[in-house]
Amino acid sequence: MDLRQSLDEIFLLGGRLNQPGRYGLDNIRRLLSSLGNPERKVPYFHITGTKGKGSTARYIHSMLIAGGLKTGLYISPSLFSTLERISINKRLIAPCEFVELWEYLKPFYSELQEEEKPSTFETFTIMAFLYFLKEGVDVGVLETGLGGRLDATNVIEKPVVSVITDVSFDHQKYLGNTLREIAFEKAKIIKENAPVVVGVRGGDALQVIVDEAKANDAPYYILGR
Repeated sequence: MDLRQSLDEIFLLGGRLNQPGRYGLDNIRRLLSSLGNPERKVPYFHITGTKGKGSTARYIHSMLIAGGLKTGLYISPSLFSTLERISINKRLIAPCEFVELWEYLKPFYSELQEEEKPSTFETFTIMAFLYFLKEGVDVGVLETGLGGRLDATNVIEKPVVSVITDVSFDHQKYLGNTLREIAFEKAKIIKENAPVVVGVRGGDALQVIVDEAKANDAPYYILGR
């Protein structure tokens, strides 16, 4: 099997936003459990936000590398190649490594009912977790794909730091029609006792995030304050 065939098979898994039976984290959690929960074995920075999350993820990635840490980066979407989604110390996952990971995962998928199979994005996320663990990274940086609460990256239980860069109107069909609703979705990456850095400057969106941080006893730091 080559890279093109692997990608074709993964993209056939499709999305889950328009499939109510698959809209949630149950499928990815089930498979990660079968794989030994690789997401629990690497510390992660977790970044969400309407704007700036990709560049923030890259900045953090660069700073961690400069600090001497072997650092994984998982981003979405990719610009030129799907392989851009998964990298370590600014080196993209090699095509042969990607194919090898998918070949390893396929037997697990064959044991699942169709509605139990992780989506395309969830599969890329699982592959990132496996790759970072296999390559022995010191730390990883995860960028959410959409929102936060039900994003595949939100299976991590306690990030080193959560980052919410910004909250503005985007993907209202899935995240809500008000800034409070959108902020609620993004604030759900905040975990108990895990610090959160917030780029939101004020208003209802900030209050939602602060309330979530307080509810989780999570230290919070607001940009510019």
